[in-house]
Amino acid sequence: MTRPLVILTLAVGLSLGATGAVLVRWHGERTAGANARDAVKETGVGHPIYALDPRDDLAMAAYATDIFIGRVLGQTADACAPTSAPGQEVPQSQFAVEVLHAVKGEAEGVVTINQVGGLDAQARRLMLLDGDTLLRAGRSELFLVVYVPEMEWYQIVAAGHGHLPADDAAEREALIDRFTQAAVPSETDEASSHTRPHGERS
Repeated sequence: MTRPLVILTLAVGLSLGATGAVLVRWHGERTAGANARDAVKETGVGHPIYALDPRDDLAMAAYATDIFIGRVLGQTADACAPTSAPGQEVPQSQFAVEVLHAVKGEAEGVVTINQVGGLDAQARRLMLLDGDTLLRAGRSELFLVVYVPEMEWYQIVAAGHGHLPADDAAEREALIDRFTQAAVPSETDEASSHTRPHGERS
């Protein structure tokens, strides 16, 4: 059973705004055979619109401030981002992640990663963006993230594309190679970087 669409325009500067997503459409779906973790009446699925193509490795690597292999240690908190729709919020989940191998950026040690999605306690629904799954403790993944200094966390760049499974050793090495190549600036990018204002990130 599908509920009517609810269109939520996100406030500027919040998590999804940082990644270029400007609109999310939520619809509810019945959860069949939900386990204890996801024992809610329904799962809400959000359909974001991004300013970049999340399937483009070069665009994703250029936008991300940090790319690394990390092991999820567990969820540490949750929060909600307000939207322009009165009384509507988007759940967010924060996870402790141990950085195992840095591809780009300065992330090290144990960092906090923010993922848009999580349990909406009021609606008793698990809210996820289309194509995404909640991070799980014990899993290793390659993360493409943007550091948000005011929150002191790293925001996943694009749902379903900003964290990729990396438990298998061969899979992990392939991802490292793939995004190491994507993160290397071209000669044109290097030349244009000299004309950017001081302190502007590429």
